[in-house]
Amino acid sequence: MAVALSDEDEISIHFDDTIKAGDGLCIRKAVGTLVEEGPMRIRELIAWGAAFDQDGFKLASRRRRLTSKRRVLHAQGDSTGHEILRVLIDKVRTTGRATKIDFAFTTDLIIERGRCTGRGDHPAEAGQGAHHPRPGRPARHGRRRKALRATTNPPGRHG
Repeated sequence: MAVALSDEDEISIHFDDTIKAGDGLCIRKAVGTLVEEGPMRIRELIAWGAAFDQDGFKLASRRRRLTSKRRVLHAQGDSTGHEILRVLIDKVRTTGRATKIDFAFTTDLIIERGRCTGRGDHPAEAGQGAHHPRPGRPARHGRRRKALRATTNPPGRHG
């Protein structure tokens, strides 16, 4: 998780490093969104209980190849993804507004007026995708959006 949080770093430097490291594959607008919102989202995760590695009283950060500053955060060494997932699952559980579906992968979210009103799933059985509006809401297939609002990947690239 790379984020410009240190006193020595800036959003503009993080943006330039990301564009350079992406070697022409990044979508500039998406990179801008990610580097600008990154510090706020990390603080939000911490407020929700995320425990990132510390160096004394500060967040520990590492420098990644092709970047000019130390901005890569970790949680319990290489368990960063697990820690973020743990915190997000706990946060979702506190809302009481989510449904767990076993053996399905959500591929799309249906967004209307800034709120999720449904989802598109890809179940374990190949080729058996389906759309599920939230109860009491019609599915509007023309309003589907990708699950990630912003990504540095070019169109058609995932991962």
